[in-house]
Amino acid sequence: MTVQDVVTRVEPQTVSIDAGILTPGDPGNYYAGPYIVNRRAEGRYSVGDFYGDPAQEMWQTEYSGTRTYQMSAVHPAGLYSVYFDGVIDVETDHWDADGNGQLEAVRVDFPGKFVTTLRVRRASSTTIAASATSFTGPKTITLRGAVRKVQLVSRTKAAVRLSPNTPVKLYFDPAGATGPQYKKTVRTNSKGIYTTTYRTSMSGQWIAKYPGTDLQAPSQGAVTITVK
Repeated sequence: MTVQDVVTRVEPQTVSIDAGILTPGDPGNYYAGPYIVNRRAEGRYSVGDFYGDPAQEMWQTEYSGTRTYQMSAVHPAGLYSVYFDGVIDVETDHWDADGNGQLEAVRVDFPGKFVTTLRVRRASSTTIAASATSFTGPKTITLRGAVRKVQLVSRTKAAVRLSPNTPVKLYFDPAGATGPQYKKTVRTNSKGIYTTTYRTSMSGQWIAKYPGTDLQAPSQGAVTITVK
């Protein structure tokens, strides 16, 4: 099975889990497949409440299929356990080596077998602006921006909110250089806004990064300045 970490937003989105059979065979029934279970209680969900629809048919071919779920920020953030449940018929004589004219198979049962984990985090966004973006010679500029997070605001509702007291790492990527250089860490104020000053004499790009947490996805913004 293959899964990808999920970043949820206010509006629902489709999350897919792909499953395939690597040996000759086929699912014992078309309801066999993966399902996910939340490990963390949040909002209206207790631990184990979210598991999607295990009765959803998923096999597009005899060997592969996709199970989909609708998820949004009202679902718990954190780790989800991914299980496979059902029966797989594994062929043991695919080429009819014994010449009896039959393709023999062994039925293998997977009764809710744990396979892997899926990480779900809520989205964030980070902005940055400069008081001057084109100037001559060295100049002290003001860098200003905000961090916004998709947050659970009630048991059944999520919304985008400014994020107070949140760390923001500032980097400067000089034009023609190999990559961004870390400069400082600032924090947003009680309104979710940060402001700082920096004296610069080089053209390049200022980058503001919110590093994220186990429950909130990282984000970044950038602004380009030109020094003549």
